[in-house]
Amino acid sequence: IIAKKVNLTNTAVNVLTSSHPDTVSHSQTSDTNDLLSPDFGTGIIFEVAELEFKDDDFSFHRNTATNPSKFDPSHIALKDIDINLSDIIIHRDTLAGALKHLSAGLPGFQLTDAGTVVRMNRDLFVLSGLHLASGSNSFRADLAGPLDLNSIKAVNHSPLEITAQGRVNPGDLSYFFSDTVMNYFNRWETTELELEGHYTMGQGAIKVLSLKSGNSQLSVKGLMNEVLDIDKINWKELEVYASMGSAFKETLTPFLKTINIPPDATVQVRSSGNPKRITIDGQVLTSWGDVEVTGLAAQQAKN
Repeated sequence: IIAKKVNLTNTAVNVLTSSHPDTVSHSQTSDTNDLLSPDFGTGIIFEVAELEFKDDDFSFHRNTATNPSKFDPSHIALKDIDINLSDIIIHRDTLAGALKHLSAGLPGFQLTDAGTVVRMNRDLFVLSGLHLASGSNSFRADLAGPLDLNSIKAVNHSPLEITAQGRVNPGDLSYFFSDTVMNYFNRWETTELELEGHYTMGQGAIKVLSLKSGNSQLSVKGLMNEVLDIDKINWKELEVYASMGSAFKETLTPFLKTINIPPDATVQVRSSGNPKRITIDGQVLTSWGDVEVTGLAAQQAKN
């Protein structure tokens, strides 16, 4: 399927479907690398120079058409869809394309702008220049690495590398989360996120992991090994710094129930080990007093 330009303007597509039992066999969807094929297993070749949607609407409803107050995958309604894609290539061994612009409105959320460049083959994938914006909320990221994170054949052990920065007001995402969940974040102000690290062959390095909201802050860096195996996971020189202000305290309070905690606290921890044997060196500084800890915690046999 080859096209120089595809344009779709001022259209409305509404889908209403009834529920039906899942008849897909587990054996048909498991243990196959075809799910990661750039052509998604279709065998169809696409080459489209430019694809443009403008002022289009789309809705999908299961059983009945309704507009719930919270996001529901069975009832999706998108308004004013604008999409501009270019250089789309989908072959058996290649997937590529540039998303220049995407905007759309959900009943409780407006995506102002999104874009990225995607390149993928059977070994590697690259997501560069990913950006999402909704009002004053924004997120940017670059991601590159092998499709199989544990394969010794994964392109000479090329690591999965990620960098990301974001700025979001948690209240603006309330459409996607229940009121019970959102109650934990009522006091959170605009929150900043930063992440940089890499992962390969079961080993990961966190160069920067930072979360800031008002006078609350969490930052982590260190080395993690066997992160995909809960029985083998371990860490080395993991450093954690946290300052607990009103935002973090408000989130912790429901879980602590009758336990009183200081109005403010700063935690600094350095640790190595695994879930069965942990070395720790740290301190907790509060207006109520300070605590320093240095030692080893180990699981006893059969305990």
